[in-house]
Amino acid sequence: MSPSPFITIGRHRFSDRQIELLRKIGLTDEVARVETVTNVSDVIKLAQERGAKAIVVQGLPLPILAQLLAEASRAGIAVFGFETEPVTDENVADIKLPSQEGKMRLLRTKAVVRFVKIEVVKEVVAE
Repeated sequence: MSPSPFITIGRHRFSDRQIELLRKIGLTDEVARVETVTNVSDVIKLAQERGAKAIVVQGLPLPILAQLLAEASRAGIAVFGFETEPVTDENVADIKLPSQEGKMRLLRTKAVVRFVKIEVVKEVVAE
């Protein structure tokens, strides 16, 4: 993938590991950052205005992510996120977030992922 402009949805700064992974797929030019999504269409419009070919999300709620993916796909914009895993060793963690218990939540970024499809499967549990 050649270098492409992208926008970020999220508040947190990328870790060095996340920057490294984004560079591997050619995402090196962050042209805008949106901290809170109130209207997905506005995010798509911003991406188009800035010439972004991708949107990188950090911790977006599933309903908003599903709507974003649908609109971004129609606009020809790829949506990426990060696969992380909890770790106990601070030396391997690239993300350190405060938890509700007052401790640090340690995560390691495993991969950058492209969201292709979100499918909701329903099951009737009562009528």
